[in-house]
Formats: sequence, C-alpha cells, structure tokens
Amino acid sequence: MGAPNAPPVQLDTVFAVASLTKAIVASAVCLLVERGLVGLDQPVRDLIPELSEELQEVRLFHLMSHTSGLGGLARNRELRAAHQPLRKFIEALYEVGLEAPTGTRVRYTSAGAALLGEVVCRVSRLELREFLAQEFFRPLGMHDTFLGRRDEDRSRICASRLTPEMEATNPNWNSDYHHRLGTYWGGLFSTVSEYSRFLQILLHGGAFRGVRIFGPATVREMIEDRIKRLPGLSAADRLTYSKGLGWLLRDNGSWPFMGSLVSPRAFGHYGVTGCGAWADPETGLFCAIFTNKPHSNGGIIMRELALISNAVAASLVK
Repeated sequence: MGAPNAPPVQLDTVFAVASLTKAIVASAVCLLVERGLVGLDQPVRDLIPELSEELQEVRLFHLMSHTSGLGGLARNRELRAAHQPLRKFIEALYEVGLEAPTGTRVRYTSAGAALLGEVVCRVSRLELREFLAQEFFRPLGMHDTFLGRRDEDRSRICASRLTPEMEATNPNWNSDYHHRLGTYWGGLFSTVSEYSRFLQILLHGGAFRGVRIFGPATVREMIEDRIKRLPGLSAADRLTYSKGLGWLLRDNGSWPFMGSLVSPRAFGHYGVTGCGAWADPETGLFCAIFTNKPHSNGGIIMRELALISNAVAASLVK
C-alpha cells in the first residue's frame, strides 16, 4: 500500500500526476501554434512522416481532442516489462492504424499525447522535458514540476498506494524505471500549488504575476469545446463529450471528477494516480486535489474527487 512510514504530506510534496501531463503537453503544442511554427489543422504526418498512411487525415487538433481514431499505445506492456526507453514507445506508434475513422468518434487515448510530445520535440529540437521547463516551469517558478525524475529528490515524491497485485507488477508505479521514464502522456510530477499556478495562467488570459506565457486568443481556443465543431462525430458523442485542446471540459461522459457544481465552462484533467485539477472561468475558482490512491476500485477515487470539487465550487459567496 505504498510506504506506510512515509512522512506527512506537505505543501511542497511532489505527486505523480499521470494524465494531467496530457493537458500540459497539448498546451506546449498550442504555444508552437501561437508562434506560427505549426497549425492546429496541420496533418500529423507532415511532422512525423514515419507514421502509417492510414493516419493521413489526422490533424493536430484531433490528437488534442481525442477524435483521431487512434487506439491505445502500441506494445505498452511489453515495452514496460522489458524496461525499454521512451524512444521505443514512440517508434512503436509508427506502424499503428486507426480503430475508428478520424473525426467520427471520441476515444480517449494516450497515443495522441505521445505523438503530440514527439511533435514538440521535432519542431523545437529540444527534449520535451527541457522544452516544458524552459517555456513553462522556470518562467512560472514551478521548480518542483518536471517530466520524469532525474536528479530530483525521490524522497519528496509521494508513493502511490498500490494493491498487492499492483505492487507485484514489474515495473510498478513506484519503481525507479517508472519515475524516470518521463512519458509524454503520464510522466509529469508536480505539487498542488504549482499545477494550480498553470491553471491560473489560463484563468487570466495567459499571464500570471507579470509573466505572460500565452496570448489571450490562444487561451480562448484551448478551453473552447472542439467536439461541437466536428459534424462527423456520432450524435451520442456530440451529446456526451466536451473537450478543448488537451483539456477536458465539464461533460456528461466518463470524467465526473469536477463534480456537478462547476459551470459548463470549467476545464481540467484527471490522472489515474488519483489526482484531479480544474478551473472555472465563470467563477474564477480553481482546484487541484492530489492523492496517492490510484483509480483501481470501481471509480471510487473519481467520486471522492467529485465530492470535494462540489464543496470547493459551492464555497464561493458573492
């Protein structure tokens, strides 16, 4: 169940935030869009020509809104079991096809974030870890936020509470290999206050305490619903889901971690390690709830996050 004698959580305790990584990586692509280096409707194969021809209709915005038609990561368990480097995971995606025609279904997938991270690396000619640090984390004073642990103090990272079955997995979420892998879809580490700082950037039109990261137009596009713009989607998906560019919007789908009292404009993300974060442009509220209780028991942690989110959303008295 993790480290039973671990020290109490502090304000600067670092958590593995899993898929909250995806929103940050998509934001990095949006920064490239703002600088005129890529386009949201640009074919991904223009940037990663090694990809299968079957992906020729996939645009960058499809990857960010989970409408590309891609399935899961290729050979994920096999590569992890063999402790392979991240590059092998990316190369495994070069031969993948689609599980649904592009733009017709919402299918949440880590493969899209993997390709977005690769796009950032190729366009910027930097490792993704360095790009995020250079463009986001250092300017914002997010000194305890990093993609994949290298020289950071492992003792400050809150260990995940693993079931005996999860603990026996090689590698498990608390392993040195997992900490250092730095996946583009789930390898971020951060603190509650620092991830909240990024949320505030978006709440304030791209700037925080005198540091501007995005232009207001970019932020508006990032947190607008892309799903309603895709007429080719199934009617059920159009009614069920709301997704921005990398950010999950409050919807009626499978992401109830924001609770039911935030406004329809609220955006955020959830991580399977038991973390959730959201911000509501209508009220100005933001909330980050980080736990070390993985989502492995019938969605219980998701419901717990929703209950806490409701309490936060209801706390505003005008």
